[in-house]
Amino acid sequence: MNAEAQGQLALLCTRLEQDGGPLAEEGPLRALAMSIVERLRAGEDPDAVAESLDDLDDQLMRAGYAGGLGTSRAMDVRVPGLGGHPVLEVLGCPGKLCGRVALPDEDHVCAVFGRPLERVRLRP
Repeated sequence: MNAEAQGQLALLCTRLEQDGGPLAEEGPLRALAMSIVERLRAGEDPDAVAESLDDLDDQLMRAGYAGGLGTSRAMDVRVPGLGGHPVLEVLGCPGKLCGRVALPDEDHVCAVFGRPLERVRLRP
């Protein structure tokens, strides 16, 4: 999976976890998002869903969601708490397909794979 698709997958996972927004409501955008999720959960080659991620990105922008799934246009997603001391562990994608990270201060679930994010030790 190329870096762009990895970024799109990370944003898809984050946006599926949100209570509001275009993917929270039933309709064609959520249906396409969930079809991508189901294909990945079924073990489909991640490279095979890249075109569907691009399609979802295009449809989100056409529907008025300017960020789409484009990592260069997307919301600023920062890892909270990165002041004061270095974070030695983060939680990351259980499928090892995207760059989504979260602090291990609470439980986080991957909205794509439906599994908890996994602990990843950062190297100094």
